[in-house]
Amino acid sequence: MSEQPTNRIQVELPAEFHAAMEELRTIRLAQLASVDQQREMARYFTELNAWLEEQVLQRQDDIQTLKDQVEEITASSLAEIK
Repeated sequence: MSEQPTNRIQVELPAEFHAAMEELRTIRLAQLASVDQQREMARYFTELNAWLEEQVLQRQDDIQTLKDQVEEITASSLAEIK
């Protein structure tokens, strides 16, 4: 078997091409950082939402307990007046 000669042509690209490629790499890295930041924010807000929901439920329980106590005191006071 004889080897086929490979004809390679070298093309010198203009400096602008290399600068444009570097700019594209920089933009891509910024996009990846932005995606990571968005994921982190989504995780943070999910955790914050869960915490806030828990706090609301606890406050509702506290208010209900206070309401029950006020009603009990009111009923007790009315019974003493009679």
